[in-house]
Amino acid sequence: IDPLIKAVIEIALIFGALLVMFYFVRGTRGAGMLKGLGVTLAVIFAVVYFLAQELRLNTITFALEGLVIWAVIGMVIIFQPEIRRTLTKLGQNPLWFNDKKTGTALLREICEAALWLSERRFGAIIALEREVGLTNYAEGGVSIDAEISASLLKSVFFPDSALHDGAVIVQDGRISAAGCFLPLSDDPVSADFGSRHRAALGLSEETDALVLVVSEERGTIRIASEGMLSGNLTQDDLLATVEKVFSKTAKPTRRAE
Repeated sequence: IDPLIKAVIEIALIFGALLVMFYFVRGTRGAGMLKGLGVTLAVIFAVVYFLAQELRLNTITFALEGLVIWAVIGMVIIFQPEIRRTLTKLGQNPLWFNDKKTGTALLREICEAALWLSERRFGAIIALEREVGLTNYAEGGVSIDAEISASLLKSVFFPDSALHDGAVIVQDGRISAAGCFLPLSDDPVSADFGSRHRAALGLSEETDALVLVVSEERGTIRIASEGMLSGNLTQDDLLATVEKVFSKTAKPTRRAE
């Protein structure tokens, strides 16, 4: 095979692999990094490789071919959270339509509780399961298996409650567990955000869950989804935003600042 054609095929395969990875990590903290890194490496590799072929610089050509392998290993290390999230998605059975829609009435109960907790500056974190299961996180908490109601959520996150420090997990339209501990995000968040927001981001990075978090210090309400944290949500836009994000018709607007 002609060396030039071989180089074109190699670059095309690398671009194809990067596009597949970007499809799965889009909307996460690694998406922008992957896009910039992929374009930069591809351009540098193409230019140097073509020059090495034309000038018959065999040592450089050999080194570049080996560099591809090390680049793949490096990307696996750098994008470990995104790859784990991708594998989790692929692990779901694509041939089985898993419909886990939470009705508007149930979302309204959750938003009502969030607003009540926000007014009193009672911290809270509520994770709503979508396609990726949250059973392993629910098993670490206290099993409840109760219907969603604003009054129950208020009592769980009341400061005197034994479960108020953990997260509530909603599965199949029911509160499955409370007092659950979630993985903390490694992303450098602002000093204005505490462990609840880091936990909300951490879960949204590893799964496709919608995580609603109420700040104990500021009383703000935010949504974490796909590794992104929304701005403060008010009574006027809370329910509409939760519905849109949960149904995947919209995404949070910006990274935590």
